[in-house]
Amino acid sequence: MIDLLILLLKEIDADSSIPVINSEYTCSHPLVNAAKYVAHECLSYGSSHGCIANGCVETNKDLIVKAGFRVFPNDISRYGWVTGYIILSRGIITYRIVFPNYI
Repeated sequence: MIDLLILLLKEIDADSSIPVINSEYTCSHPLVNAAKYVAHECLSYGSSHGCIANGCVETNKDLIVKAGFRVFPNDISRYGWVTGYIILSRGIITYRIVFPNYI
């Protein structure tokens, strides 16, 4: 699934017609919505892919960075990241995190 996320990020980054408002890609575009969903699945400890068990969240972050994008926390709580940023050349995509304590 991380390959799909990287492909989506590259497509979004290359498409200058996708709106960016206040430095954030808008959810009105289907590629952005898909990237947010897939990012949640690939970068959330509570995802359906068992990332907490096999440590793939950190690996997936590293793969995104190797693909040329940056990943940062947006909101942080005592449990860790609440939302994260993926930074592309024209703006950011914000994705939601689920913690194991909440599932």
